[in-house]
Amino acid sequence: MTLAGFYEFQGLRNSKLSQTQCTQLAGAYAAMDYDLGVLFPEMSQKIQSTPLDNWPVVDSEPVLTTQTVNSKTIGFVLLPKPADENARQALERNIQEKAAGLKPRVDLCIGISPWGKPREQAFLEKNPGLFDLFLGSGPGGAVNHTYVGNNQTLWIRPYTQGKVVNTVYLPDWQNLDLGSAGLPRHRIKIEAIALDERFEADPEIKAIFE
Repeated sequence: MTLAGFYEFQGLRNSKLSQTQCTQLAGAYAAMDYDLGVLFPEMSQKIQSTPLDNWPVVDSEPVLTTQTVNSKTIGFVLLPKPADENARQALERNIQEKAAGLKPRVDLCIGISPWGKPREQAFLEKNPGLFDLFLGSGPGGAVNHTYVGNNQTLWIRPYTQGKVVNTVYLPDWQNLDLGSAGLPRHRIKIEAIALDERFEADPEIKAIFE
């Protein structure tokens, strides 16, 4: 599967993109045929002329969705933007309840977050095993990969500026049976692939920006 996070429509050093740039990016993402992406409400409005399939809008409530890959079901919990401190506990309880209800019904449970590193880490440590895989984003540094929450959740955060693709390979996917132990370290391969001069620009994608 190919997944996109919350900040795919953001320029370098957190700069805002123009309407034209957003439309161009939406066209590029559509051509690359992501299996799942995530949109903030304000970005959804900007790309109305180029709608994206399987890019749900996440506002103030967590969004749950599932996809089937080779007879296995993957469940996703898409976390909303961080609430202020007054609403933080209520939001976290909401996420806990929805993720806990989803996990027994799927073979792999993945969280996708815009919260930033400190808050993600605190949440995962308080909720061991709530997610099998947690893909973070937002303020804070990258996490190539680490296990948190009693070593039951694999946590990955991307490098900045969109110049690295994080990959997780599950070679024994058909026989995947996680139980309560989380993703087995010895049976997965994790890589951070730098998009450097080794990779030539795809002509179709390049043409969108010309």
